Amino acid sequence: MLPWAIALRRVAAETCCKKNTNEKNTNDHRRCPRILGFEARAKVGELPTQFVSRIDVSGRKGVDTFLLLDSFCLRNPFLKQFGILYAVLGCLNLVFVRRKACKLSKILVLYHSNSGNTQKMAELVAQGARQLEGTEVRLKDVSNADHNDLKWCDGIALGSPTNYGSVSWQMKQWWDQQPIENWGKLDGKIGCVFTSAGAWGGGQEWTCMTLLSILINYGFLVFGVTDYTGVKFSAHYGAISAGPPMEDGNQEACRRLGLRLAEWSASLIDGRKDAHPLNQIYERFRELGK
Repeated sequence: MLPWAIALRRVAAETCCKKNTNEKNTNDHRRCPRILGFEARAKVGELPTQFVSRIDVSGRKGVDTFLLLDSFCLRNPFLKQFGILYAVLGCLNLVFVRRKACKLSKILVLYHSNSGNTQKMAELVAQGARQLEGTEVRLKDVSNADHNDLKWCDGIALGSPTNYGSVSWQMKQWWDQQPIENWGKLDGKIGCVFTSAGAWGGGQEWTCMTLLSILINYGFLVFGVTDYTGVKFSAHYGAISAGPPMEDGNQEACRRLGLRLAEWSASLIDGRKDAHPLNQIYERFRELGK
């Protein structure tokens, strides 16, 4: 086998195959974790022998399609002698994997903050979004964001302080000043919201509904979070806080909102069924009813 063919295969292996210690080895094979919609299976100590693409008849991911040529050439002693053929297949796999690896879910966390409390929430939301592998996050205040950020993102988490039971004038002004050319071109992106007020009962959920209304007007698909992240803590309409997010359940609600946004964006926009919220294994309802 040609040395550069081996090198290419090693790069492909490093790109898409990591050891999964949580899964039992069977028949001297190890199961590699799913990376960006792909799976790989490899003999211990060797390079990947097959890749699994998830593509259904409509062009979306869903049905396993094996690249059998690659697997066949690796297992056939006669064909293994042809380094050129093997190198070509290695190149195809490398391009195939790298092209998918470049497809990241793009999340924008856009906020305005007067006292810094909403900014702290925004940072936690961004942390949560980054928990999903293959997610790129932009964290921006309205003072340094523009319409290009809206075009860039697949999903947005929108945050504002609650001022007199509604969004801040700075947040409202930012949307009022969006170029009319953007209208009708953002439909189908995913959106969610968060806010902080001076006290519980300070109008946080009113503000969430206003922020959601803004996103709905622009064609964003908005969602709520059913999970409980602490005793009496959830983000049904969006993550909320009284002052800075200090309690563990409050902070986790912000992270969970960001994570759920990344999951929905990856699942609905990028077709990653492995990212769907119902396919996750973390605890969602431990504190329910307490």
